[in-house]
Amino acid sequence: MANIVQFPIDDTSPTISYEPLGDTLSLPDLNAGWNPFFTDSGFATVQGAVGNGTSLHVTARDGAKVSVTWRGTNVQLLGNVTNADYTIDLDNERLTSIGSDLSQNILATIQGLENTLHTVSLTARIPQNQNPPRSEVRFEHAVVAARPPNLNSTTYDIPSDHLSFFV
Repeated sequence: MANIVQFPIDDTSPTISYEPLGDTLSLPDLNAGWNPFFTDSGFATVQGAVGNGTSLHVTARDGAKVSVTWRGTNVQLLGNVTNADYTIDLDNERLTSIGSDLSQNILATIQGLENTLHTVSLTARIPQNQNPPRSEVRFEHAVVAARPPNLNSTTYDIPSDHLSFFV
């Protein structure tokens, strides 16, 4: 059996989807959905601003969802929560045991899956009626793992008289 290979997926990757994407390209509105944030420079307040530090996405909207689709056997979601909760779904099924360790910024760890295509989703559960809002969910990145493809392949010789080229 091949070794498992791990690799990170940054929160800015196009393989990650955010619903709703509340990035207003001006003053951040965490109640609108997910907003990009950088640990050194904070929220971008003008279009085209370059962020400094570690990137993450932040929301204070109840029901806001971040989803990661990958092919593999394991996934770990990293980030943190403040006065909020969240649920985890794997392949459209709600999970009750998610292997979280918030002291280590681990939102969920899921292991031992079939080495196939999967989607994991985190949905923010924000308490209502806070004035001012004090709850948020932060997603930093995912770490996924997969087994490399089987390298035992079959080769075939194709006679050159069976090939044709278009010019």
